[in-house]
Parts: sequence; structure tokens; C-alpha cells
Amino acid sequence: MALGAEASSILRLVFKDVAMLTARGNFGWACDCRFCSRFVQKMLFNLPPRDVVTMAFSAGVLICVAFVAAYFPARRASHTDPWAS
Repeated sequence: MALGAEASSILRLVFKDVAMLTARGNFGWACDCRFCSRFVQKMLFNLPPRDVVTMAFSAGVLICVAFVAAYFPARRASHTDPWAS
């Protein structure tokens, strides 16, 4: 903001970073699930170890939570007046 950035560009920057971190996390989580599912198979009751619907739902929830968690700090950063302090 101090260098002349607009509020929309600050929001875009924060959400781009969040999207990259979330994508990396989801990819790593999906790879771990593929390899670790056979070890936790006995703890999954009435659910196959590689259920695609459950994995997709979990990834979707993680993405939603990440963007909601990033929205409020990004909004605060985009509405900051650098000359006020």
C-alpha cells in the first residue's frame, strides 16, 4: 500500500499465495493418503480406504477454510492507510 498498490492487487496477492499453499498441501495430503491408506484400513469403519468422494470433500473443506481464514487479514491489509501511522 505504501508503494501505491491498490486494494484489489493486495487481495489478489494474498489469495494467490493462499491458493499455492493450499494446492501444495492438498497434493501432499493426497499422495500421503494413497500410500498410508492401507495402514489405517482397520480404523475405517464402513468406508473404503481410497474413497474418492470423501477425499474430494475433505480437500474442498480445506480449500474453503483456507480462503475464509485468509480473507480477514487480506481485507485488513488492503484497507490499511500507510499515512495514518
